[in-house]
Amino acid sequence: MKSNSEPSAQTQRELTLGLVHLVVPTLAMALVCFVCAVPNDSSSSSSSSSSSTTSSSPSSTDGVDAEAIAAVSTLDSAGLLGHALEIIFSLLYTAVGTLNIVLLYTDTKLGRRMKYTNSIMAWSAFFFGPLQIAFRFAPYTYPVRFDQWDVVPNFGWGVEWGLQLLYTAGSSWRALAIMSASIASYFVKFAFPEGNETGFYLIFVPQLVGALIMCGICFYKFRSRAAGIQLGCFIVACFFFSVLHFFEAPEGWGAVIQGCLIKCCDCSQIHFSIRLYVSMFETKTLEASLKQDGSGGWDDKQKNAVVKGSYQQPDEAMGLQQDQGRDSTLHSAEASVAIV
Repeated sequence: MKSNSEPSAQTQRELTLGLVHLVVPTLAMALVCFVCAVPNDSSSSSSSSSSSTTSSSPSSTDGVDAEAIAAVSTLDSAGLLGHALEIIFSLLYTAVGTLNIVLLYTDTKLGRRMKYTNSIMAWSAFFFGPLQIAFRFAPYTYPVRFDQWDVVPNFGWGVEWGLQLLYTAGSSWRALAIMSASIASYFVKFAFPEGNETGFYLIFVPQLVGALIMCGICFYKFRSRAAGIQLGCFIVACFFFSVLHFFEAPEGWGAVIQGCLIKCCDCSQIHFSIRLYVSMFETKTLEASLKQDGSGGWDDKQKNAVVKGSYQQPDEAMGLQQDQGRDSTLHSAEASVAIV
């Protein structure tokens, strides 16, 4: 009983630590957005909605976001069912986050610190759904937009995510520094005139490119058949997510349906990115266990078998895992590659 309960307690601790490390900055960001919010004015809302095809309104100098007003006006034209669909599809983020937290908790191939690392994006999705609903339906407009701000550290985390796969998993001062810089970089946007998104793209694009490059490096080093499938699904979801943004749907149900499809694609991107990194962490763990078992590590034949999905761990390694307990063996394997 003790050997079974200790790994579960360690897993709970790491997942809880991931929750704390995600929720504190997320709620702080949400608080800043609400503090800077501007109450909606019915007359300005109606006038702004009539020019919803533009990126800013005449009242934009007062901090009113015309896109947010137009989105709410669109939902109003779709009626109560449109509001219900908006809420349901926003909660898909929470469902995706919950699913991946459960999968991480029950995963027998990952060490506890690896579970912490992969839980960050899952917790991010979990909280994004309710916060998106709150910002969507609150009677305010936001000079500091949470949906735009939140996407920046998501890609900043993509860089740290890869570093933890390549080197040491778990909480660190490096992660704190990278994520703090990523979150703070959003305010470069306000160094440019209002309505000019140059500042946002100036800080967003480098972090996006960095996350993609890091993912490519990690996939090359820890590729497998499972990781290849997850990567393919992520690319498909990303493609449709991008395509949907190029079309301007008509007001009413057209905009509601487009918004729901975009959320489905976004949730798919999040889910498959998490599963991709989980697969790569599992490959890293397998390689470490082979070194620990004295089998000489990772040769080309074994790596090719993993990529094709036909590799089976040697009986000696499986016997060792059964004798010592699966979770404790994997934790020792982590230690052999300096995961502390």
